[in-house]
Amino acid sequence: MAKTYKPKRFTDISLLKRLDFPLLIRLLERYQSFFEAQEGFAWAHDPAEFSYDVLAKIMMNLDTAAPMELLETLYYVEQLSDEEYFDDLHQIARKHNIGHEVQTVQDLALLLQLECPEEVQQYHALIHRSDAQKRAKRFESYFSTNDTPKPIRKITKAIRERMETELDAWAKANKRGIGMRVFVTQDEHAVWFMIRHGQPMKRENAVTEEGGNHQVFYRPEKFDIAIYYPDSDELAISVRTKGQRLAYTEAIGRYCFDDADYFQFDACNKYTLQPLIDHREVALAHWGIPGIEKISLREIQIRHEGNENHIETQHADDIFAAFEKKRRQLFYEKNITIVKAKFMILFSDRRKRVVTIEPPNIAFYDRESDHELVHDWLMERGFIIVESFEEKKNVKPSEKILEAA
Repeated sequence: MAKTYKPKRFTDISLLKRLDFPLLIRLLERYQSFFEAQEGFAWAHDPAEFSYDVLAKIMMNLDTAAPMELLETLYYVEQLSDEEYFDDLHQIARKHNIGHEVQTVQDLALLLQLECPEEVQQYHALIHRSDAQKRAKRFESYFSTNDTPKPIRKITKAIRERMETELDAWAKANKRGIGMRVFVTQDEHAVWFMIRHGQPMKRENAVTEEGGNHQVFYRPEKFDIAIYYPDSDELAISVRTKGQRLAYTEAIGRYCFDDADYFQFDACNKYTLQPLIDHREVALAHWGIPGIEKISLREIQIRHEGNENHIETQHADDIFAAFEKKRRQLFYEKNITIVKAKFMILFSDRRKRVVTIEPPNIAFYDRESDHELVHDWLMERGFIIVESFEEKKNVKPSEKILEAA
């Protein structure tokens, strides 16, 4: 959570006045001592007498002295006060038999955050998961150290809170503040961990309402993703720093599998690009993979034996055709290793997206939701090392995923 948090809808007087007044008072009364300690604030239970300008000024200057729960509430109301979320929020309200008279999405978001915050936060995590699936992601894979995979335990609120406490300790020690939040969603193929945290502090110049200058010192927010795939007993993490990856693998292992060392943190050998050398164009065949229309090789990086520090990079719309035109028989050359490859894939939705494979365990996706189709193709054509998916792990996903709360 930012040190200086300025929620737009709570710092604009006109927007404040459009909020349902009894709901606004309910929110403020929860943090009565905090607001009464603020300069100029006075209670009024008549909207005509309420000092919206004072409240807006207080909201504009919230900092770490403000109650964390207040900051959390403002954050989620701010995030979900968009018309596109109204129908989904209305369904949550109907489930809890509340909000029959609420007319606006802002009021509905505030009511639900007051009445059933856990469900609001879970819905928010689903939204971020959907957004994350549409964005390019870099995933590193880690496999279980166990010969026989364990079922992932039911992830309750208490377990999530214990994970957050452990991750908070890591974040504080590494200058990222506290306020870690872990949200869990799942489908039949995977369990998603959406981990919200602060980044290192930033300082920026800003202009005050009066036209003066001042500095804003704040901690930007970020969401990280970790995905557990039970069919391969694999944890894929979209985080660049080694410290964060280690913290996540240990926390997920400890609280979801009762073993902090459940996932082998050393880089696992998941991918190989040797099929491009052994089978050339045939390695791009996609027969039997519905949903993929065409695959072309757009870029490769090559290391030549004896010159380990030099990486040769080749780009083309079709690498194989370009090499043939140059009369270069690269794939017959000896003592080369392809260390990275970019594939352009035409999917059945007629969209082209890039997938990048970088052995031993890194994959980039334009859209993470393409993972399942691409995984099937990579497995079929030999880009995934079979030993990583041994028969000893041949347990149905439904038998290894317990309901995540």
